[in-house]
Amino acid sequence: MKRLLLSLVILCFGCVCFSRPSIAAERFGDPPMIYFESDVLVAFGKAIEKQKALVIIFVCSKDGRECPYCYQTKNTLRTEPFQKFTNDAIFVIATMNGETSNDQAAATLYKKLQVRSTVCISFIHPRLDRIEEIARIQGYFEPDQLMKEMDRMITKTNASIFASKLSGKSE
Repeated sequence: MKRLLLSLVILCFGCVCFSRPSIAAERFGDPPMIYFESDVLVAFGKAIEKQKALVIIFVCSKDGRECPYCYQTKNTLRTEPFQKFTNDAIFVIATMNGETSNDQAAATLYKKLQVRSTVCISFIHPRLDRIEEIARIQGYFEPDQLMKEMDRMITKTNASIFASKLSGKSE
């Protein structure tokens, strides 16, 4: 009986502390992790609501096999150094198969933004009146260079958002 009770206590503790990253972070001081949306429209809605940059990572997958550069970039963005961007933007991964995607909004943006190849990271100003790409990282970068580019592009995009707020044109 004691063993069963102890097991239940451990299970409940694990569920409470580790099922939601924010609670685990509060309890143990872990840095928050970037959450990658998988639906462009959902991510866009959150970006508008929170007035944060929308960062779309266009990756390529053919017949269920992901491009090695896209795979590496996604893994790099999940590493600890990149978590500093958690509160700066809304992130979404748009998996493309050529110019098509299961996410219709991703496919539409891929064409509208004239993305020619993957991996492509697009930084979008969250506006209701039009799609405005502020910056883009095109191609594969080693982690240290990607960090510099991400920092520069997010700063540039957030400066644009801030300027729009000051001028009253945020939406």
